[in-house]
Amino acid sequence: MRILIVEDDELNAKALELLFTQQNYAVEKVADGQAVADLVEAFEYDLILSDVMLPGLDGVSLCRQLRSQGCPTPILLLTGKDSGHDKAMGLDAGADDYVVKPFDPEELTARVRALLRRSQGTEAPILEWENIRLDPKACEVTYADVLLSLTPKEYALLELLMRNNRRVFSCGMVLEHLWTYEDTPGEEAVRTHIKGLRQKLKAAGAPPDLIETVYGIGYRLKPLPEPAKPQVMPEAEPQPQAALTDVWVKFQPRINQQVGILEQAATALTQGSLATELHQQARQEAHTLAGGLGTFGYAQGSQFARSIEHLLQETILTEDQALALQQNVIALRSEISRADLPSLRSFPPQPPYPILEPSTAGPREGLTVPPSSLGSIEAQIMVVDDDPLVSETVTTLLQPWGFQVTTLTEPSQVWQRLAEHTPDLLVLDVEMPKMNGIDLCQKIRDDARWEQLPIIFLTAHTEAEIVNRVYSVGADDFVSKPIMGPELIVRILNRLERTRLQRQLSKIEPLAEVLKHDERTHLLERLLDNAEQQHNEAALQQQVAQEQLVGEIAAHIRQSLDLKDILSTAVTEVQRVLATDRVLIFKFNPDWSGKALVESLGATTWTSVLEMKIYDPCFAEAYIEPFRQGHVTAFEDVHCAGLTPCYIEFLEQFQVQASLIVPILQGDRLWGLLIAHHCSAPRQWQQSEINLLTRLATQLAIALQQSELYQKLQIELAEREQVEIVLQEARKNLESKVTERTAELISVNQQLNQELFERKATESALKVSQERFSGILEIANDAIISVNASEAITLFNQGAEQIFGYESSEVIGQSLDLLLPNQAEMIHRQRVASGGPSTRIAERQELFGRRKDGTEFPAEASISKLELETETLYTVILRDISQRKQAQETLERMSHQNELILNAIGEGLCGLNLQGQFTFVNAAAEQYLGYTADDLMNQTLEILFPSVLEPDHRELVPEALASIYASLQAGTPQPLSEAIFCRRDRFCFPVEYLSTPILEQGKIIGAVITFKDISDRKVMERMKDEFISIVSHELRTPLTSIHGSLRMLASGMLSTQADKNQRLLKIAADSTDRLVRLINDVLDVERIESGNVEMKLRPCWAEALMTQAANTMQGMAEQEGVTLIVQPISAQIRADPDRILQTFTNLLSNAIKFSTRGSTVWLSAETTQPQVLCFSVQDRGRGIAADKIDLIFERFQQADSSDTRNHEGTGLGLSICRSIVQQHGGQIWVDSQLGQGSTFYFTIPQPTT
Repeated sequence: MRILIVEDDELNAKALELLFTQQNYAVEKVADGQAVADLVEAFEYDLILSDVMLPGLDGVSLCRQLRSQGCPTPILLLTGKDSGHDKAMGLDAGADDYVVKPFDPEELTARVRALLRRSQGTEAPILEWENIRLDPKACEVTYADVLLSLTPKEYALLELLMRNNRRVFSCGMVLEHLWTYEDTPGEEAVRTHIKGLRQKLKAAGAPPDLIETVYGIGYRLKPLPEPAKPQVMPEAEPQPQAALTDVWVKFQPRINQQVGILEQAATALTQGSLATELHQQARQEAHTLAGGLGTFGYAQGSQFARSIEHLLQETILTEDQALALQQNVIALRSEISRADLPSLRSFPPQPPYPILEPSTAGPREGLTVPPSSLGSIEAQIMVVDDDPLVSETVTTLLQPWGFQVTTLTEPSQVWQRLAEHTPDLLVLDVEMPKMNGIDLCQKIRDDARWEQLPIIFLTAHTEAEIVNRVYSVGADDFVSKPIMGPELIVRILNRLERTRLQRQLSKIEPLAEVLKHDERTHLLERLLDNAEQQHNEAALQQQVAQEQLVGEIAAHIRQSLDLKDILSTAVTEVQRVLATDRVLIFKFNPDWSGKALVESLGATTWTSVLEMKIYDPCFAEAYIEPFRQGHVTAFEDVHCAGLTPCYIEFLEQFQVQASLIVPILQGDRLWGLLIAHHCSAPRQWQQSEINLLTRLATQLAIALQQSELYQKLQIELAEREQVEIVLQEARKNLESKVTERTAELISVNQQLNQELFERKATESALKVSQERFSGILEIANDAIISVNASEAITLFNQGAEQIFGYESSEVIGQSLDLLLPNQAEMIHRQRVASGGPSTRIAERQELFGRRKDGTEFPAEASISKLELETETLYTVILRDISQRKQAQETLERMSHQNELILNAIGEGLCGLNLQGQFTFVNAAAEQYLGYTADDLMNQTLEILFPSVLEPDHRELVPEALASIYASLQAGTPQPLSEAIFCRRDRFCFPVEYLSTPILEQGKIIGAVITFKDISDRKVMERMKDEFISIVSHELRTPLTSIHGSLRMLASGMLSTQADKNQRLLKIAADSTDRLVRLINDVLDVERIESGNVEMKLRPCWAEALMTQAANTMQGMAEQEGVTLIVQPISAQIRADPDRILQTFTNLLSNAIKFSTRGSTVWLSAETTQPQVLCFSVQDRGRGIAADKIDLIFERFQQADSSDTRNHEGTGLGLSICRSIVQQHGGQIWVDSQLGQGSTFYFTIPQPTT
């Protein structure tokens, strides 16, 4: 119960709050009388306790104001003014009681309980319901004299239900009554307290369904049984089902017309003449039917229409899709042509909406066909839908509730009607002509006048993309067609109620003086937006997942005829989406026993019922008939659902605590059940989950119908085959009897009759033979021509017409010479004259024919001769071989061209098969090897590698052979290699060869060896080596002598010379040093690359080598004004220390030379890969151009080769570094940017442990 305390004294207000909180009341406080009226208008309170002396508006004036506004809430004045006059003024102003301060707490709480009893129409101080007894004074609850230990919220919840025992309370209403706006939790808290209260009542012996769940609405106390009373039904009270039947009858001709359009489209599609306009019209009509038929109980018809819509969304349909379209149209026509009217059919199962008493229930507390005593809701609803059937259906459903409904079929008229009617809520369809509902919603939201207008979408589109777009443009709710009347009314009432509450809250200006800004924001968001936003988001996600599931199952049904696979997929996906413990499909037998055909379990701990034969008499007696009528049963807790004990015991065998059961109907026949079990705990099934299973049950019914149609078709085909077999047997028997009878007649009749019969039989057989022969001739592609003895054409088939270009009528009777060139006439006559009777004159031979346009063409023909009694016939069978001749000529031309290309190539080419045998060689190969192509054919590759070779080249033979054969086996090109080939005269010469595999459709069929003689190159290389060796040897000795002498002169040890002589001698000495370095570098390069220098590899420390190199180059760095920084690493490498030092000094020398004065050079190292150490030398010099980076490691190459370069150098340093690093098994490279500096890297492997 909710109490509002109006007290400006904070101490008194706190004391009162504590007193009533201990009595399990929800208490809210306010210190200003001016704000009370606005709060009472916005929220519902059970009692107002107010002081008299208040700021702004005193308590007596507050009473008068509330009573003048019609507020019925009980008011108790609690004040220190104790005179009789003051009491009389307070009571006359509208107060229900008057208590003087200081007050006695026990007396005050007793007066409050008395006021609450009177306001609820209950005079008894003790509340009782069945065996429950609630004492508000002692705050005690007993059931059958058993004291219950309840929490404060459980006590308050039970008191709320007992004081309003004829009302249904939603979770939101419970939150408003039992919690203050400051600490309002989510709806899950209400469900938790309901569950706890049920368990405590059950433990005391109460029935499990004492607190009843009204699905889709809320909770109430289970009504007590009352004796049956005759009810007088209002004569003029309309029933929705009867009204919907009237709508159906009114629009049935239009629906027949819509189905007729679909039939026209299906017929046109099978004939290949479906026009685009008819295609679009049929798709629109299918969409309309999919959204409208389900409202009138034609659930399967709605699914058929939806399948047709999906098929017609394709621009071009395949044969299978066209057949499926025709079948769905036939099924749709059959469905709506049933004799029973919608009013007599099973409407889609709906949750049980109870009839509520007008005096205690409002629109938010329950739904049913509203009794006339409820009065009008007085709300304007505008419906915009281009389908008049939908518009009238919505009008029929809403008008009994008192709504004033305006319908529109043209979206362009919306703005005019909005201005005329100013609706309280707008209902839109998505797909409409000229402007769809989503765009219209966006425009309405952009208009400041209508941005707050509630908008609900009512559409047959259920795709996730459409749902997301609807909410993104500002829609408030989304309802799927077919229309579920109670669901639509619930959505509209909730939206109107929320809008009303928002408008009332927006008017509460005095709240700014009573509540802090953050409290007011919290109030508005918590009561209006937060819960609904979370609900909408969760509902959207759930709806998207469910729509995807329904779409997948529907698509699976359209694509598969495997019923077991469809059913298995359905239960698996339902179990996943609902996250429940067991989902199964149960099929009934005629005696209402049955078994689970398919099952999906959430865990292996739950008992499987798959293929288990089940029969429960309690279930059959109590529930079969409701299921046959299409009713859905949902049990939140099977122990609290009022089920029969035997049925509960049956469910406990399978650990069931909550169940949701949807019937699967085929027409009026109950085929089976789609069942979801929750075994781990009780579960409250959501309306969306019930709708999902209901739609899936309809889809499964369609699948069953398709399966049965398929089975019937198979049976009909089998029966037809059996009938054909019987007919064939009868035909055989009949022919046998006719033959016997004929034999008898032949023996009886005269010979003349016998001959006459035989002649007729012969003529008949001849006629059949001629027809058959004529048919064969006409379909033959070859030309078949018959001529008589005088060579006049008597037969000219279609093949001949196509080849020669003549019509048959043009050549019949003409001479055969018409079809032959002049030069071929004589040859033809000779062939004809050489043939005997009934012989084949010639095998197929090539000749030329002449077409009607005079062109001649090559042909292949055979001629046969047949001599009859009265005439001689010649038959020519001729085939046009022009294309074959052209192909042969093209092939020969290409072969000749390829041969010329191969012979023109300067390199030798040899083809090998998989066995290593030569298959072709070109002219260059013949010239290199001294063999002819015929000599090498079918010889193996070993013929080029003699067994006796020079000792220096003997090791190259197995390596080359292995490389070539590896290419044949692996199918990968081998790198360019060198080998020694031997000519036919046994002369051996060096070659450079490449082996490339030949692939045909991904399969290796051989290889191509490309080679060239490199004898000249080898000679040049040898001469170069000798030249460098000689030059270095001849220059080094005299230069060494000159160098020693000049150094002595420059040192001044021999004699004193003038300064000029000293400078010249120093220049000579420096030049000599440069020549010596040049010679040393050349020698180092040649020795390292030729392998004559042995690297003395041993483990050494990188740190020591780096430090030593830095110390060596420190003098040069100081001379050039460059800072040298070393960042050594403590790691071992396996290397030649002297050569690594040489590498360091070369790289550091270059870095110092090309760095500007004042810059820094770094020497560092790091481990970049396992067992690999990477060294780097970094400078901030001028950098290297990108086109020079690949050249600087070559001999005698520098980054700057111009005449104006300022740095000396041989251009061999980096070449030496590369050779040294490669000899160590490492790599060297550079990263450089022009103008920003360079970093040289090289790697050296570390010794393995």
